[in-house]
Amino acid sequence: MRLDSSEFRVHNLLWKSSTVRVGDDRGDAYIFERGQIVISALFGVVLLIAVPLAVRQLGGTGDPLADRLLGLVRRAAFPAIALLAVAFALGVSPISGLLAVPWLIVASVGALAAGIAALSLARHEPRALLRPARHHVAWAALVYLAIGAGNAAADRFGIQPFGFAPTIVLLTAVHFHVAGFVLLVVGLDVERVRPSRITLVALASVVVGMPVTAAGFFGVPLANLLGAVLVAGGGAGIGVGLVRASSLRRGIPARVLSVVAGLSLLLAMPLAVAYAIGQATGNLWLDIPVMARTHGALVVLGFAIPATVGMAMDRRIDEGRRPAVRPRQMGRGRVRPYLLGLVVGLTFGVAWLTGGTVAWVLGLATVALLALDQRRSVLVPVALVGFGAATTAVLRFADARCQIDCVGPDLTPWLLLGGGALAMGTVLILWNVRRMRAARP
Repeated sequence: MRLDSSEFRVHNLLWKSSTVRVGDDRGDAYIFERGQIVISALFGVVLLIAVPLAVRQLGGTGDPLADRLLGLVRRAAFPAIALLAVAFALGVSPISGLLAVPWLIVASVGALAAGIAALSLARHEPRALLRPARHHVAWAALVYLAIGAGNAAADRFGIQPFGFAPTIVLLTAVHFHVAGFVLLVVGLDVERVRPSRITLVALASVVVGMPVTAAGFFGVPLANLLGAVLVAGGGAGIGVGLVRASSLRRGIPARVLSVVAGLSLLLAMPLAVAYAIGQATGNLWLDIPVMARTHGALVVLGFAIPATVGMAMDRRIDEGRRPAVRPRQMGRGRVRPYLLGLVVGLTFGVAWLTGGTVAWVLGLATVALLALDQRRSVLVPVALVGFGAATTAVLRFADARCQIDCVGPDLTPWLLLGGGALAMGTVLILWNVRRMRAARP
């Protein structure tokens, strides 16, 4: 039997494509087809909004020729991307493939600019080429963008590189555009606004994790899992950086968008690790349609769009205009921030499972507003604790109702999400307590 939303809406959100009727034999092709529709739609949103805005944030390289090429990329990016979006609307065909070629050319010019900048640095400062720095991340982002564009063109032509399935080709295109390019550009912006060792390590983790993940598709044992852990860990680090940097953004809208983007990454990354663990162990906790509707939606709608729009709204070039960062202090005996954060977290934890997409969007907005309060160092961690506790409780309740004549998925990845939020909130609370003690005279 299939549990419908009239009995318990959490099943409609989590189990819509995983809970099956006995004898349902539509197979993997049906699942992949449904997943491709959602993935293509999300990819179109990223292409039209996040990628052009991220391209505009690319800075100079110091080499005249490379800078001229990057200027060409900035000017030609949106028209070429618009043609690629039309290609995805038309479906797979030779015409769609030809429409994807301009973006492949533009992205390849960006990769060429990165190569020229690297060669220029090698000629003038050979030692600097080997020292990890921001420009290495920017070069990697441009190369990954070209790889993503190549896979997007192959997908529209109907070509299957190395014999990979069409869904894998499409996912590779999306992954290299979002994680390989947008995530790195956003991370660089976070590091510029609020320099931090955490952000630098996170950027390095993503840069290394991308090719490691790709190696897994060529048969390297456990490379997929290791790559997923590296990229997800880097993404979570950048998510923390986005939340921390929100107070230094100019204007309330940019601050809200920064917090929403950071929290979305913190929610989405555990799902990626859970999916990779399931693939490595043979326990298919999450299928592609579920990942597209949850992880994909969080990364695209919750992170990529808010983060890039926030960057466009907050072009902070003058480092000297940033306010000094000082630890927040809260007097003893003030329990209201704790209660408020806990109530918000518990409400959000129940609402996002039982109320669907609208509920979790409103919940993220509420948490973002809390993060703008000067007591956010208390509010946000306690809200994470409440969210994790509520999510775990609701999932346990849903699982208890699915016992007789019911076939449901393994809830382990969702419980990991709730447990991860609970642990992260606890760690942040302890870190905040330690910081306040250190700030006392």
